[in-house]
Order: sequence, then C-alpha cells, then structure tokens
Amino acid sequence: MNKYVKGSLIFTGGVVSGGLILGVGVIRVILNSNTYREMIWKEIGERIGNALFETGMHSPSKEMYYGSRHNIIFNTREEAVSVIGTMQELFTDYGAASLADLYDLCGLMSNYTDNASGWDNSDDISKFKVNRTQFGYELIFPKPKPLNTKEPNIDGGTE
Repeated sequence: MNKYVKGSLIFTGGVVSGGLILGVGVIRVILNSNTYREMIWKEIGERIGNALFETGMHSPSKEMYYGSRHNIIFNTREEAVSVIGTMQELFTDYGAASLADLYDLCGLMSNYTDNASGWDNSDDISKFKVNRTQFGYELIFPKPKPLNTKEPNIDGGTE
C-alpha cells in the first residue's frame, strides 16, 4: 500500500473518530442539562397530550422568566391574539380578569393566589400586546394588580 494512501486513511480515521467523540460529548452535556431535559420532556408531553386529548386550549411553546416578569411565548400570532380577545371578553362580562384566567387560557398551571390578582380596568386590558421575538410570539401584559376580592354580604353590599 502506498504510504500516502496509508497516511490519508489514518488521518481520515482520526478525524472521524474525533468527530464522533466530540458529538457524543456534546449530546451528553445537552442531556445532562436540566433546561434541555425539561424542554424535551415538556415537548414530548405536549405532543402526546395533543394527540390523545385535543383539548382546544392554547399551549404556549415556551414560558420564560426574566426576574419577576413572566413571559409567555406562542408558536403562532393567532394563538396569542385569541388569548387577548378572550381576556377582553372576560373583562367586559365580569369587570375584571385574573392572572389565573390568563394562565388557564394559555394552558398553564396556576395557584389559588393567582385568582387574587389581575386586571380590573380597561386601560390595563388594552395594554395586552403580541410581540414577535426570535422564539415565537410573546404575550406582553401589564403587571397584575390585587383585585377586589371582598365577598358580598347577605344584604347585597360588600364587607
């Protein structure tokens, strides 16, 4: 065998082996990362859930947290606009829309305390917007405020 051919085969084999080792290392780092693992499991769960149940709820593609600000990202603009429209209907019908309502419309889990905060004036509801980002369509909304949660008394007034 020609020494040049032999040298090229050894070099090519080394490059291929090195690429495989590097690729396996990168995959191992990705799989060991909690962020990627959670994202993969969430995506698998959403796809299985959508295939089995077809709930009709919107499901954001991503939820992101920047400090105390919660960003909800949708795959399509139509999904985000539909959520805004329903929030406006809730405000029109009930005079307020809670953070729990928003999370429910987005297919997200909420806490009991999320019912105590939200938006109770038309200015805040009109500030709901959709912004195109590199990740998808972000639902922009003002900071929720405490809602008046006083229970009506028997006489018809509030306590």
